[in-house]
Amino acid sequence: MPFPANYQPNNVVEANDIIQAIGAFGLLPGYTSDLDAQQRVGALWGVGWGSRGYGQSTPALTLPSSGETISGGVWTNLRQILFTMAQHHNGNPAPATTLPPATAFNAGATIQAHVPPNFDIPTQIAVADANRNTFASPAAALASCEIVPSAWTVVRATDWGIGVSGISAQVNVSWVDEDAARYFFNSGGTINLSFSQPNTGNTKSADWSNTFINKVGTISFGANSTTWTGPWPGSPIAVGYYQLTSSPTTIFNGNNIGGGIYTTNDMFVNVQYLGILGPRGGRSNTVRFNIQLIDEAVGPGEVPVLAGTTATFGYRRAVTYISGIPVPNFTTITPF
Repeated sequence: MPFPANYQPNNVVEANDIIQAIGAFGLLPGYTSDLDAQQRVGALWGVGWGSRGYGQSTPALTLPSSGETISGGVWTNLRQILFTMAQHHNGNPAPATTLPPATAFNAGATIQAHVPPNFDIPTQIAVADANRNTFASPAAALASCEIVPSAWTVVRATDWGIGVSGISAQVNVSWVDEDAARYFFNSGGTINLSFSQPNTGNTKSADWSNTFINKVGTISFGANSTTWTGPWPGSPIAVGYYQLTSSPTTIFNGNNIGGGIYTTNDMFVNVQYLGILGPRGGRSNTVRFNIQLIDEAVGPGEVPVLAGTTATFGYRRAVTYISGIPVPNFTTITPF
């Protein structure tokens, strides 16, 4: 627990105490396990390990040497980092926190221990750790992030779906390295996937369009979960970036998702990581989305699904309070 027994009124807070709050590795070069990154401000703000780490370097956190007097600058930066993480989580420039006022760390001031019922830095560290990867509400996410609805598309150029048949596509989403992928998801980033059927000139095409719009909506793949905006059952599912394996894992199961005479039609989205896992608890720098649209409805007067079926990839990325979060890159491996 950061700030152990010494962080009490009338006690001297030693350098080792604030080192414990920041973390033994500071912001760089990263931590070696989930255990040594827990409730460490440096792990949350800097490189970190696994689901901790926003990849930030400003404000800096300089570790004091054992026995050294802790400067007001260290306290100021520690407070500012905790405050910025609260802004990010709440999507609010003035969030409620248990932090002391910034003036408490002015040059020349004697640093006082702040504990309940007044101000409480240890509790704020625990809150920041618990709130990582998430937002207080959908409105908070909108305030803290940019939403790019269309960054990449895969379009079917010809008709399909005569007889029991389907189409599939594979799209890789990648970052320069595993740390960049971690920073994206750790700061609340999501890869968003939606579908459309613009050509609705027959009943089968119109049913696929209705499925995409009114049953699925937008699928959002995040750090530890996947959600979708439509009413199709199963959302949220507890599979995100950190739950991936090297084999495809289903994040959307649309078995028998069609309507009326097209009820037996299916739609599946699976995700896996590619490559070799890195040293800091991520799931590599590349994830692959595998999409299957299966048209099983057959019978007299059967018609095809008309050309133009589209999968659209977008993303949500932290930009307001946390800066420099890498943009994902998209590559079509197998088109529809």
